[in-house]
Amino acid sequence: ARAQAGGCPDIEDKPGAIPHVAYAGMEQITYCVGPVTVQPGQNIIRLGNATDLPPVGPKLPTEPGYITRFDPELVYADGSGVPRVDVLHLHHAVWIVNGNPQFATGEEKTIVQAPDGFGWRTLPGHNWLLNDMLHDLVAAPAEVYIVWRIDFVPDDAPSAAQIQPVRTQWMDVGRGFYPVFDSLRGMGENGRYTFPDDATGDDLDRVGQSQTWTVQRPSTLIGTAGHLHPGGLNTSLRVTRGSTTK
Repeated sequence: ARAQAGGCPDIEDKPGAIPHVAYAGMEQITYCVGPVTVQPGQNIIRLGNATDLPPVGPKLPTEPGYITRFDPELVYADGSGVPRVDVLHLHHAVWIVNGNPQFATGEEKTIVQAPDGFGWRTLPGHNWLLNDMLHDLVAAPAEVYIVWRIDFVPDDAPSAAQIQPVRTQWMDVGRGFYPVFDSLRGMGENGRYTFPDDATGDDLDRVGQSQTWTVQRPSTLIGTAGHLHPGGLNTSLRVTRGSTTK
């Protein structure tokens, strides 16, 4: 079943997008906030309970179940489609559930698809907020909806009993409220700078515990995703077991 909440625009899956994992009784629901007015050259960070962006709280499933797919997008309010990333994009967006970052995207347009048998537990009483940074790269205003499409398996669906709950472990490359680092000409080796490996000087102050996670109980890693600013090439996750790092 496919549904749109509050008149949200319906858009097709991206070409070549990772396939859906189908479940008996699964619902496909589109949620959104907006329309949001974006000023020429805008590049500001906003939080979901700001006066110009209503809280995301009521814009989530109204019954208990599991979110198995989360696919975010920007859509023009006039119905003309999805803006090009070199015109207007979500520099980043983070959906925060009960105070914990759970889903996120950026220029990469990350789709989170849990493997078969896994999903994020969601209850009607959960508190959702949206932290976003809309980046306009042209000298023209725009109106857009921030849209997120989910695959949702309610508890009363026949397949809900087979789904195992998962949680998001959020990590930052650097510490601080805005965890970024500088990469300037001459830093690193052969024109590439890897943080924190190549950190020197003031950048050493940005190295902290947010870059590491110590697993306290047997766990299964089902997927990872990273966010890069322009100029970034890749993110990496290294696992250390005893004295071995991979």
